Amino acid sequence: MLKIGTFLIEGLGGRPSEIYETARLVEEVGLDGLFVGENHFPEEGVPPEKQGAWGLTSAPLMLCMAIAANTKRLRIGTSVLALPLHHAMEVAKQAAAIDALSEGRMVLGIGIGMEANGFAEYGIPYTHRFSLLEEGVELIRRAWTEERFTCLGRRYNVRNGSLNLRPFNSFSIPLWVAARTEGGAKRAGRIGDAIVIDAATTLEETKAVVNTYRQICEKRNRQPYVVLMRDICIGTSAADARRKYEEGVIDRFRLYWSWKYLNATYDPWITQIDNAAEVTWELTTKDRMIVGSSEDSLNEIRKWKQEIGCDYMMLEFLMPSGGRNQVLEDIRQFGRSVLPRIDC
Repeated sequence: MLKIGTFLIEGLGGRPSEIYETARLVEEVGLDGLFVGENHFPEEGVPPEKQGAWGLTSAPLMLCMAIAANTKRLRIGTSVLALPLHHAMEVAKQAAAIDALSEGRMVLGIGIGMEANGFAEYGIPYTHRFSLLEEGVELIRRAWTEERFTCLGRRYNVRNGSLNLRPFNSFSIPLWVAARTEGGAKRAGRIGDAIVIDAATTLEETKAVVNTYRQICEKRNRQPYVVLMRDICIGTSAADARRKYEEGVIDRFRLYWSWKYLNATYDPWITQIDNAAEVTWELTTKDRMIVGSSEDSLNEIRKWKQEIGCDYMMLEFLMPSGGRNQVLEDIRQFGRSVLPRIDC
């Protein structure tokens, strides 16, 4: 059965009381988990009033611990932590502590870092991110499972290492690896317990990434687990969803266009427009987002499950024109009208 979690979007607020209220609501409506991203500096092009929780996501593991302390059942995790910006032993220790204190509710989602944000400021060569990630994963797994170990690599030199701390239920925590390219999918298949696919990918792009991932898992006799991030714009109808969310969606994809973040193979329109003002609702939502009424949302979720074969869907409730209160009401609507009917 498909599990559904959600993502702490930046606009839901940066004050602790707002974050805790959101987490408790997510748990109350029956969603499986709440995940946080990592941002070390304000995103270029995003006005200060829309940064919200991004200040706290500069310390994503601390934020996870705070959310865990204010919930009882909710799975909590990172989606994703830029592992190359951290020492892997420290990540292993903090994640294990969160898992122990939350009684087994932690998921460690990691990635190479979406852009250069943080690397230059921290004096870490951006070109080292791939080897830092792969060696870091090895170090984390060994720290969770071995009493003493030595790990001598290109980026890490740990001799007689010991963590003296274990995850709650076993010697491991689910370790999900983000990917949106063929190379990333191969990496996730080699070293991860799951692949996490960016919400910006189209249906066809997602299929290609997942197919590569599954091939690697089969070759290595690993059980694939597909986590699919998707943006959701829910309303009383498709027209209502568009009315509430169009401005925010277009603003986001104008940034993506200016950052050259999208893949022209699957989004050819990005090379066919001359400026960000030409980005439209139709270009950004088709075969990418879940948009419409509760019934529409349910049908879209079923479609993605059927087409991709995902095991977990992480929905990001975007910021509508009605602001934070509207997002919370949309989460309630999803919990009432969609979640109980998911049967795939």
